[in-house]
Amino acid sequence: KIPASRLPLWLIDSQHRTSGIKHAIEELDCEHLINYPLILTIVENKELEWEAEQFELINTTQKKVSVDLARQTLAAMFDSNPAMRLKVKNSGLLPEVQGQKLAKKMNDECPALKGLIRQPNQTAKDAPNARLTSSTFVTTLKKTLRLPGIGRIAREEDNLFDLFSNYWMALKEILPEAFADTKSYQLVRSVGCGSMHHIIGDVIDYAAKPTKNDFKKILAPIFEQYGEDFWHSSNKGGASMFTSGGNQLKLADIFREELY
Repeated sequence: KIPASRLPLWLIDSQHRTSGIKHAIEELDCEHLINYPLILTIVENKELEWEAEQFELINTTQKKVSVDLARQTLAAMFDSNPAMRLKVKNSGLLPEVQGQKLAKKMNDECPALKGLIRQPNQTAKDAPNARLTSSTFVTTLKKTLRLPGIGRIAREEDNLFDLFSNYWMALKEILPEAFADTKSYQLVRSVGCGSMHHIIGDVIDYAAKPTKNDFKKILAPIFEQYGEDFWHSSNKGGASMFTSGGNQLKLADIFREELY
């Protein structure tokens, strides 16, 4: 117990968390949070200069925590908990949940991407052939799954899987080299995943329920211009130029020009 002579203590971080719990207890009657444990660090009698140094250190060297495990948890609860399902829909997180479920199913069942998407509970050693993380896969899908045409398909989980499985199987048949040697090509990487997912909404304008062969026919003009050499990692003037999220959108726009 902290003796009275040591009080008051000053809260210098986590104001949002503590205020949120206080609000939940006092305003929302969440009494079960009264004894909820909070991890903290108490630092005694440090000077202002030390506080400034620590603040700068923490905020410039902190590591970003991956969100894919949280998405996986939400996806599991979404199926079994009606209240959670409603919360997910109301909070705008439905594309993340749909994307996480799709990432797992594509990794498990799609012949084109089987074993190529590392799941939240896996390390690089657990999935040595993986070229994408589920986090990357889902991130490239968030805007796409909000498109009206894709959204209608996404209402049925199997329909969404069939759509993307056919899409990636078509890509595999168009450019088999990129799937036979995924280490040497950028197609089954963030740049390929991002750019190709961004244009799938445009692609389905040509066919309401496209088959693999439909996708091959629709995508053919793109790969006539941007074929094997463009996607090879050694080509610094090819897909390797478009690895950032913003550049993936630019690459998608370039591909759209070939569709229309």
